[in-house]
This record gives sequence, structure tokens and C-alpha cells, in this order.
Amino acid sequence: MRLIVHDLIAELAPWFLSTASPKEKFAKAQRAILDPASGVAARMWSANDAPEYAAMSAALQDGYDVVAAQQVWGLFNPARSMAATVWQFEQYAEAHLAKIAREAWDRCAEKRPMEMDVDLFLLPGDAANRTFMMHNLGVSAYAQVEGDRAQIRVAIWPSKHNIATFPEVIARMYAHVASVQPLSLGAFIERERIANEFCESSWIDRKVRDLAAWPATLEELASVCGVAQAAGLPVNVYGSRGTLGELAAFWSGLAPLTAEEIDYSREILRQAWQSSHPNTVAAHFYGDPVVSAHGIKGVGLPAFVGFQMASVNPRAISAVL
Repeated sequence: MRLIVHDLIAELAPWFLSTASPKEKFAKAQRAILDPASGVAARMWSANDAPEYAAMSAALQDGYDVVAAQQVWGLFNPARSMAATVWQFEQYAEAHLAKIAREAWDRCAEKRPMEMDVDLFLLPGDAANRTFMMHNLGVSAYAQVEGDRAQIRVAIWPSKHNIATFPEVIARMYAHVASVQPLSLGAFIERERIANEFCESSWIDRKVRDLAAWPATLEELASVCGVAQAAGLPVNVYGSRGTLGELAAFWSGLAPLTAEEIDYSREILRQAWQSSHPNTVAAHFYGDPVVSAHGIKGVGLPAFVGFQMASVNPRAISAVL
């Protein structure tokens, strides 16, 4: 088993830091980045038809942003701050993400070896993309398995906290590769159970910690951009303009499920355990507050219920549900 790291952050850095006009930059990028046969994007498999990605896309969560690669991971986002970009790539260079990824991968392999070559693509995060920042806390990761090979792609905003917790991102992706199954609600929950083992903590514990660190990330971004508050920074996705705003409402009040919520959720999840419809999986895994924000009808479940239920009786989640 080999992990082959493709540091596209370093490869794309000259493009992001270039002061050339957008028109000139786009013309040159047609071949170097966008060409379907030889460009950077061509090295990664298409995930547009992957059922797992469809479920993530329905909720605009997890691997949605890194796969969607909107405006080439922010390269052609007109709202992108050059000051933030310079700072961003300085942090990437100092962080040595490729080294961190290999070390985290090796630790996972010691726990659960697997025979598969895996390509890891490291990509820059776009701070002028509200979904990426305020819905996903500046991290988007996706794992895809085809035959005896796998690909992982990770986009990350290099805040101090995100860099510090990057090994957990890799550990979670290791679990997704190691536990590949056909799409179903049960498969989504089961692989998070395995991810909890690799990360050595539950999802809710990790996320409560991440949310506690998020204000510092926004303060850091505001300082770099020379503004008082990050909420007023412009965002732009394919002409849809706005401001970064506040953290997505579904993060508010996130806390461990109560015993009553666990019992109630278990009954609803059991009914959809074998479902493979992307919208059904999304609704039952990410919960009402998340999917309803994107036009999908909820089923009466709390936010991120699938992640939380993966921590209930972690040795036998299938039996529990």
C-alpha cells in the first residue's frame, strides 16, 4: 500500500500569486489547468456521477467543495483577496502538509493495513466561498475508490487550528477508503464509526472543539485582510455575490444527542438504513437543519445526526440500528 501525495497547492501557487490580468491568466490556464486531457484537473477522476458525492452535494457538505472546484478552487474568484492569498500560501509552505499527511497515513496503516495504492491531492481552500468557509469550516475532503486504487482530495484553509487538526482529516479519509461499500445510509454511518477509531475521538467532540476555535480563524482572516470583521468580506461564486456573513445557522447550539434524541433518531434511521437514494441519505445523515437550508425536505432529525449516531455503541452500530 502506497500513499502518493500530489501537492497541487505548491503547483498552483504561481497561478494564485500571479498579478497577471484575469483574462491573461484564464487564457494560459486553459491548457495547464483546465485541459481535459493534460491539465491539472485531468489527474483526478470525475466524481460527478458518484452516488456518495451526490449525497454530499445535496447537503453541500463534506467533499462537495473540493470536488465542485468552483472557479478552480477560487483561482478565478473575483472576490479573492490577494493579501489573504499571499498569507495563505505562506502558511501552506510552513505547514508541510504533505509530510503531515504521510505520517498520519502511516499511523492509520499500522492499525488497519490495506492493500491499495492511494493518490492524495492537496488543494487550496477559497476564503471567498461562503459554503466552504461558513458551512464546512474551511475543510473539504473526498475519497473515491475504483478497483484496486483510490483517490483522495482535500482542500483546506490554513488556519492554525485547521493545520493542527489536519492529521484527523487524513485519518477520516483513510477510514473512508478502508471501509468502501456501495452507497447506503448504513454505509455512511458505518464508515464514520471506523473514522472515530482512527481519529481516537468522536465526531461531536472534534466538532465542538472546531467550533470553539472558529472565531479565532475568522479574526485571523480579518486581520490578514485588514478589516475589523471577517463577516463583511466579499464572496463570489460564479457571479453570486454577497458577504462571508455569519456561521451557518445549523452549527448553532451543536451538542451531543440526548438519550431521548438517540432513541428517536434510531427509529427513523432504521427505516432508511438500506436506502441508496442520495437525497434520502443526505436527509437522514446530515439532518433537517442542514438539508432544509438547501431545499431538501427534512425527516425530523437533528443536525449531523448520522455522525453522532456513529458514536453510539461504536462496536456494533449496525446491530444498534
